[in-house]
Amino acid sequence: MRNCKICQNDFSQKLTLAFIVSFKPYEKQQICRNCREQFEVIQASTACEGCGRDQENQKCCPDCKKWRLIYPSYDFQNQALFVYNDFMKESIKNYKFNGDYQLRTVFQTALKKKIETIYFDYLVVIPVDSETMSSRGFNQVCGLLTMKHSHFVKRNDTVKEKQSHKNRHQRLELVQPFTLSSDCPDLTDKVVLVVDDIYTTGRTLFYAIDLLASRAKCVKSITLAR
Repeated sequence: MRNCKICQNDFSQKLTLAFIVSFKPYEKQQICRNCREQFEVIQASTACEGCGRDQENQKCCPDCKKWRLIYPSYDFQNQALFVYNDFMKESIKNYKFNGDYQLRTVFQTALKKKIETIYFDYLVVIPVDSETMSSRGFNQVCGLLTMKHSHFVKRNDTVKEKQSHKNRHQRLELVQPFTLSSDCPDLTDKVVLVVDDIYTTGRTLFYAIDLLASRAKCVKSITLAR
């Protein structure tokens, strides 16, 4: 028996005969079946080709059509793992804002598997500002990763107000919050994969892409939820 990291209830992980004869590596479940089933997995075969939104086909969604008018030269390709439903929203709130750091392990394996299917030279996380880092004690995106990642994209601390405190319109009007560090490598002919936790309006990712696109061969992105 083990304790579910979301609902705190005890549960057991049973090994089926089919799993045993498959010779797949054993993965220790972090949450119970009931909690696991409340996360909606986005099917890549029907997700929006631009932002990874869960929908019935891969056609560009209305949001992405608007972004393409603003950034016509970008071939924006974001992949997302889960729908940002109420259960995911509550889980992320407990992780990011209520300090439940152990919840990072709930998503690490799924995110790692997805990232391993994408070609890239540099894996870059969306940074948090120094005030958030001081109060929260961790970068929530870094916590989701178990692989080596880079930090040459920095948060501009002169942009003080947090994204979580803004409505949709205010997020879209946000000024460029990122800059590159002095030790940023030469990105010529390199593919950069940007990682964030939540895709809401897409504004955060587009600012990161805008910063990197003129320097890198290609910029891709992946988010835990959309």
